[in-house]
Amino acid sequence: MNNEEAITRIRNLELENAARKATGRMAMTLTGFAGAALAALATYGVFKFVQFDEKLDVKVAHHVMEKFPEDSVQYMQFAKLIGDTKKLNTDFDSLFGKYKAALDNYGHIDKVKDDFDIEGKVQLIITEGTTRMVATRLPGRLRQLLSGNGGSRKNGDMDELAGTLFEKKWRDNALSTLEVFESLARKNINLNSGSIYRFDPDFIFNAGQAAARLENTNLAFRLISIAHNLRNSDAPIKAKFLHMKIAIGHENEVDVAFSQMMDMVRNLGANQPQIVLSEAWNSAEELRKYIKLADAITDLENNNDVSVSKPSYMYVIQSEAFLRASRPGDLERAEVAYEKAISALKKETVYSQWHSSTREKYKELKDLIDQSKQIWVSSGERAKVEESEGGRELLKKLLESSRQNE
Repeated sequence: MNNEEAITRIRNLELENAARKATGRMAMTLTGFAGAALAALATYGVFKFVQFDEKLDVKVAHHVMEKFPEDSVQYMQFAKLIGDTKKLNTDFDSLFGKYKAALDNYGHIDKVKDDFDIEGKVQLIITEGTTRMVATRLPGRLRQLLSGNGGSRKNGDMDELAGTLFEKKWRDNALSTLEVFESLARKNINLNSGSIYRFDPDFIFNAGQAAARLENTNLAFRLISIAHNLRNSDAPIKAKFLHMKIAIGHENEVDVAFSQMMDMVRNLGANQPQIVLSEAWNSAEELRKYIKLADAITDLENNNDVSVSKPSYMYVIQSEAFLRASRPGDLERAEVAYEKAISALKKETVYSQWHSSTREKYKELKDLIDQSKQIWVSSGERAKVEESEGGRELLKKLLESSRQNE
C-alpha cells in the first residue's frame, strides 16, 4: 500500500466517521424528545387525570391508562437501542483513531510487517545519530559552510541543517521508526522467564539513548523502562532509568531515585562505571545537588570493599561538582580532586573504559580552574587575603600554580 492509498483510506474513514457522528446526534435528539413526551404523558395520566375525568370520555381515559405500561416498556427498549448505538459510535471513533495513527506511522517508514528489518533501521539511527550529534554541536559558521544553505533558523524552529540531529525529515523518520520499535520491544516484557528475547536489553537501551538525543523524553523513558524491566541489575541501564525518573518524575519519586543513584556511586561497580557517574552527574545537575554527589564520591573513595571500582573519572566528576557548587573553599577542593584524577589516570591503561572520558573532562576542568584562579586573584578579594593571617602565602601559591599552568 503506497502513501496515496493510505491517504485515501484515511479520507474515507473520516467521511464515515462524520456520518456516524451525525446519526448519533440525531438518535440522541430523538431520545430526548421521546423521553420528554413520555414524561409529559406519564405526568398527565397519573397526576392530572382526576382533574379532567369529568371532561374526558371515560373509555379513552381507560384506554390510555391500559396502554401506558406497554408504552413504557417500548420506550425502555428504544432507550437501550440508542445506548448501544452510542457505544458502537464511540468504539468506532477509537478504532478510527488507532488506524489513522498506524497509517501516519506507515507514511514515515518503508514498510511495517513481520519481516521488516527494524533492528537494522534502529542501528542505523543509533550510529548516524552519534555522527549527527557531533555536527549539531559544531560552531554555527562551520555548520553553515558544511550544509551549504546558510544555516538560517525559521520562526525560531530548531535548526534544520542537513546532517544534524535536527534535520526535520531525518528526525521525523527516526522518531517514527523508534516508535514502531518501542511497540515491538514492549512485547519482550510479556515473555516467560528464560525466553530468548527478540531484542537484547542493551540494544533497547541504546535506542532509548538515541531517542533522548532527539529530545523525545517520553519515548526515551519508555524504551529505557523496557530495558530496565528486562535487566534491572545492569548498572548503566539502572543509572539511566533513575536519571530519567529524576528528570520527569513526581517529587516523592525524584527523592527516592536520587537516593538510589547516590548509593550506586558509593558502591560503584566495574560495569561501565563512567556511565553510572555521568548519569549521577546529570541527576545532580537536574536537582542542583552537587555537594551530595561530591560527598558520595568521597564515600566511594573511602570504601574499602575490594569489589568497588574507583576510576579516575570519579575525581573529574567530583572536581566539576565542587566548581558548580562554588562555596567558599570549593575552588581549592576542586583542584585537589583534579590532581587526584591526574594521579589515578597515570596508573590506568589507555584501554580502560573511561580513559577517553577522563582525558576529555580534565582538559576542560584545567581551563575552568585556571580561569577561576585568575579572576579570583585579580578581584577585590586579593587585598582582603593579603591582610588576613597566612593570606600572602596562599596568594603566592595560587599565582605560582596559575603561571605553571599557562
